[in-house]
Amino acid sequence: MSKVQWDKPKLQPTKYSPIQKQAVLQHLALYNQTRAGKQGQLIMDARAVRQEVRQVLPKVEPPLEGDDETTTQVLAEIVERSGLLLILEGGLSYQFAHLTLQEFFTAQKLQDDTIGLMERFRADPDAWRGTLKLWCGLPHDSTALIRALYAEHPILAFEFLGDAQQVDEELAQEIISAFQARLGEDGATGEAVTRAFATVATNPQVRGQQVFEFLAATVKDAAAAPARRQAAAQALAWSNLLQAAEVLTECALDYPNARPLLAQMGDLATPALTKWAEQGHEWAFDAFQMVGTPDAARAMTDLLWTEDEPQPYWAAWRLAVLLARTDIEDVLRTYPLAKSQQSTEYLKWVWEPFEPYPDSPLSIIAGRIAHLLRTTPSTALSSGSSEIDKRLVIPIFMTSSAAETIKHESEKDETLIEDLQDLSRQWQDQQILGGEHPPSTARLVDMITDQQEHFVARVFDRINPDASLRRMVESLKPAEQFELLRCLIEERTPTIDDWRNKDKRVEYEFDKSWHERGITVCLLLLTALSLWEVATIILNTPQFTIQRSGLHILLGLALLVQGWGGIRERLSVNTMPIFEFAFLFGFSIYVGVVLNPIVGPLIGAVTGGVLCLLLGIASGIDHTVAFAVAPAVIISIMLNDPQIVTGFASFLIANTNPQAIPLAIGLTDFLLDIPGSMVIVAAIVMISQKITTSLTSSQKRGIRSGNLVEYSLLGPYSSAIYIFFALPTRVLERWWGWAGVAFFWPIWALCAGVLWWIGSRQEHLARNPFKRLTEMLNAKASHSQKGKLSSQLKSHLLRSLRKRRGILLP
Repeated sequence: MSKVQWDKPKLQPTKYSPIQKQAVLQHLALYNQTRAGKQGQLIMDARAVRQEVRQVLPKVEPPLEGDDETTTQVLAEIVERSGLLLILEGGLSYQFAHLTLQEFFTAQKLQDDTIGLMERFRADPDAWRGTLKLWCGLPHDSTALIRALYAEHPILAFEFLGDAQQVDEELAQEIISAFQARLGEDGATGEAVTRAFATVATNPQVRGQQVFEFLAATVKDAAAAPARRQAAAQALAWSNLLQAAEVLTECALDYPNARPLLAQMGDLATPALTKWAEQGHEWAFDAFQMVGTPDAARAMTDLLWTEDEPQPYWAAWRLAVLLARTDIEDVLRTYPLAKSQQSTEYLKWVWEPFEPYPDSPLSIIAGRIAHLLRTTPSTALSSGSSEIDKRLVIPIFMTSSAAETIKHESEKDETLIEDLQDLSRQWQDQQILGGEHPPSTARLVDMITDQQEHFVARVFDRINPDASLRRMVESLKPAEQFELLRCLIEERTPTIDDWRNKDKRVEYEFDKSWHERGITVCLLLLTALSLWEVATIILNTPQFTIQRSGLHILLGLALLVQGWGGIRERLSVNTMPIFEFAFLFGFSIYVGVVLNPIVGPLIGAVTGGVLCLLLGIASGIDHTVAFAVAPAVIISIMLNDPQIVTGFASFLIANTNPQAIPLAIGLTDFLLDIPGSMVIVAAIVMISQKITTSLTSSQKRGIRSGNLVEYSLLGPYSSAIYIFFALPTRVLERWWGWAGVAFFWPIWALCAGVLWWIGSRQEHLARNPFKRLTEMLNAKASHSQKGKLSSQLKSHLLRSLRKRRGILLP
């Protein structure tokens, strides 16, 4: 029974032997490697490939027909079954799967042609260096090539000793001895020598072991020249040998230069680094962070719960940096937690927005890291500046007591707000430019960044937060630090629930909600009752019916109706002239009233009070405040004092509309008594302190009961809100008696209060401060773990060649 070759991927018999296909690949590799001006190129024209295959088929063992059908079948089998050769552009071209494969098959083809190989190398060293390296790894005597190469390129000859399977021992010792004296040279040549030592040290033969022992002894020799000792340590690190990691570990305590080299070795150094980390050496944690592999993260995670301080804090700060990577998240998500670890203190809420299962290992680990970051004593802080995962920094900082202090300080210091707004405008302007910044714009960006850093430092210096908290924030980029403070100052104070609900989509505006309409109806009801009582008082008082008082009452009511637009939606600057005209109209009437003391009280009271109400609405006051000042009408009527009405109107206007200050000052010419003058003085004083603070708060931070309280305590002329409730009470008492009054007010308070509470709650959720930071959170750093395919293939092929004398293809 004949022997049948099977295709491993598809478990189907193959028509052509591996030896035949290998010969075809060797021929194609040499053809493509030696094409004039095309060295290093992989793509071959399909017609040229078919022509080369037809030529080589009769020369393979056993020979094959060089016809088109056989050529097509051989190429198809190589492409479809081995994957070493690829077909491109719908059959118009071919290429080897990687340049290393092309170089390897070329080396096989020239295995017995040392002279030809050297000639090609001399003609183009860069293109043929990889082929020479692989050629030395083939199972044959490389002495002739190494000797010729040593005469022309001694460093390459030394490096290729690490790959050669057979070479004259005397020649090898000569080369090794010569380069032992050169270890530690400066510049590019010195680095090339060091890399060559690393390559030779990996050779499993006697010369490889000899070089390794020489490097280890040099590293351990404290009396060795610093450059020589450093080069030996670097060569061991580049060798990627487990025993090299062990040597560097032994020297790490007394030779600090070996520590970062351990980190270069990746997971090979993890066992050694774990030993030093457990013993409380901080440099081992820094090395773990530099290694940055999932195994390194897992090793540090084990130390989050150790009772030996400060190891848990050191581990937490390094893991907080690595946690920004997806591969680290994945490995921690499957970390086996013990019950004792699950019950240890951690911040459960920190990772809730990112993990569907709050009790998952990743949530507990992230919460443990957050707890340790927040409670790190200053003595356990390191000097590292790596950026910590924003998903930890933002919730920890924004919900800290330091954040509340910053919020409080910003409300007291107006210069802080002004600087913040100015920097925000500058930053937005430069972001509009976008793209490639010209030199002048780049300098502007640098200047703004410096100003942002100065602003952040100024805030932190002022509140003096915990060192750990400041270190967390300062690990972010300057623009991110500034945006964090900007959000904290401009938005309402965030809570832990806000962080939990940061991804919940809640669209709500109180000014456009049915809750606001309901409250407006409740207030309009009281206003209507107050005006009803005003009309009753006026109509029942004969002196108020003289001349055109009815006309002015109608004017006031008309303006009140017109002011509904200001209640429904805050008016823009373009609509203000309407109300300014109304004010001037009322002012001209008032001037005439000075000559008519009989009509004066009525016009001064009704017109001034109504205009006061409307201008307050137009200037952007919350509608609750605007209606609350309506009792000024009643106060003025009862006091029969138009000067006080005008003073009160000026006072409110000056507090809400800076443009009305000249008008307010001009009214002093007509004030004849002390109360009115005092009101004007109070208005000017208030304008100098805070003209628009409450307006800014109400527009940016939503409904606040503090607004109503603030306006209610402005002074005796605006604090008589009890009149606002007294007049409706008089109406209700006449209609329904005191039983009706007792029934009306609780129902009214309940309706208005419930609507306000529900609306405030909804707006609280809709104005989640963390939503503003979503873009920053989404800008999570991504780190990829990519190896170099060429070096992997070469290493794999060389290891295979050392074990067997050839390579069989499927």
